[in-house]
Amino acid sequence: MTLATINPMRLLNNGLAFVSMLALCLALMPAAHAAGLRDDAPPIEDPLKGLLPPGSAKPSGLQRIEGIAGKHVAVILSDNTSAHLKWSAAASGGPGAADRFFGTLFGGQRMMEEAERIFREVFDPKALTAAITRPMVATARQVSIVPDLATFQEGPFDLAVVLDITFLNTFSDGFIVGGKYETATTIKALFFDKELRVGPVVEASEKMLPTRNEFLFKIGEVRRRVIDQFGQRMAQVLPVAAAAPSASPGAAAARSPNPPPAAAPKASVAERLKALEDLLNQRLISPAEAELKRKQILSEL
Repeated sequence: MTLATINPMRLLNNGLAFVSMLALCLALMPAAHAAGLRDDAPPIEDPLKGLLPPGSAKPSGLQRIEGIAGKHVAVILSDNTSAHLKWSAAASGGPGAADRFFGTLFGGQRMMEEAERIFREVFDPKALTAAITRPMVATARQVSIVPDLATFQEGPFDLAVVLDITFLNTFSDGFIVGGKYETATTIKALFFDKELRVGPVVEASEKMLPTRNEFLFKIGEVRRRVIDQFGQRMAQVLPVAAAAPSASPGAAAARSPNPPPAAAPKASVAERLKALEDLLNQRLISPAEAELKRKQILSEL
């Protein structure tokens, strides 16, 4: 290439694009440090810690939950879930005051706003919690949050589900060499009957070793895939009864509809609406899902 063939505007545009990308990285890296990305997520404990003595859970042998439409489900959040969702919610806040200053200094206000948007989308746990409770809220007669298995056994519930959510989140720059970058999301649902026999167990998990520069974006990708896997596997465990195909229109008209399940007495409308409000307050369902379920409850009056 000769000096005459060099396009000054192209060089300028390429240079500006490079500086913009560099500025975003500089804005994200201080924010990553402030949000705890350079430290691992909370330690991962036994999902049943504090709920059952180690090794005491006996398998029920069940692979599916039949008649879910007639059941009152008690949802219990494991210690892992409480700690990891709290950590993720804190990380979604993005950078602190000092890192916000330096991020804005190097990247500009617009770049800093973009960094904050990425943090909110990646780490905000509301979408995660709404997605993992959606299969039960959509299919069960009623879903309530309870603190432990003893409350489940003593209450008017048909089955319990212990939800266990954990993250692995390591962003560690080595000294010259030896950096470590890994992310993982695991969602597990353990079903219990009144005798505290466990089964079925639904689990979805993925671990990835991303590069340094793609770390934040890959966290979001992994979470979305795990949520999708969990929803698909829950659909297999919580089958919704469907009418069998009829041989003829006349046969379909003659056949009476299936009676509703009668395994457990219905709670009052006020109790069901209160349980729904608890789910919404715990951010385990979205406002739209809560409104849809509220209309369903009121339509049964």
